[in-house]
Amino acid sequence: LSSDSSSSTVVAFKWELLDDTQSVISSGETPGASGTINIPSSLSDRGHQVVATAVDLFGHTSDPVTTSFLVDTTAPLITSAVASVTQSGPESTPPTDAASWIALFGVTVSDGNGVGVSAAGITVDASTVTTDPGTYAVVFRAEDAIGIAAIPLALMYKVPATAVPSLVIGNLSVNHETGRV
Repeated sequence: LSSDSSSSTVVAFKWELLDDTQSVISSGETPGASGTINIPSSLSDRGHQVVATAVDLFGHTSDPVTTSFLVDTTAPLITSAVASVTQSGPESTPPTDAASWIALFGVTVSDGNGVGVSAAGITVDASTVTTDPGTYAVVFRAEDAIGIAAIPLALMYKVPATAVPSLVIGNLSVNHETGRV
């Protein structure tokens, strides 16, 4: 806290810490023309406000000044509509960009505190995927707007064999002897 007033001498700041329902969590008075408010580390995950007023030498109080902030200690959660996808035929190819991978698996990210993660905040690692038959991991990562990372989600992309297996049986001859009676 600091004063920008040159017309009066600030002797203290009064402040209140409010939660998102405007309930007072704590309050106090900081002496002097500048100071610090110690925000408790035990604040719950949600929006908060600090409302402060300056008090001059004669006890006059300034208009309140409010600043808002969000406490968010919860990591976002990555989910998908499906755990694996099988390539749909020999003519199809794996996606080539993050948006296509996200759409293919139906990947979404939610953050319980509303800080938010957009689809643009989701990164996709499909570097192991080839067009060769096999099963490949596609890893999705995300972080919320203040940098808390989600636990990565690995999903499976299957490339089926493109040729139908065949069986060739060569000329077979069977000798069968019959006995005399």
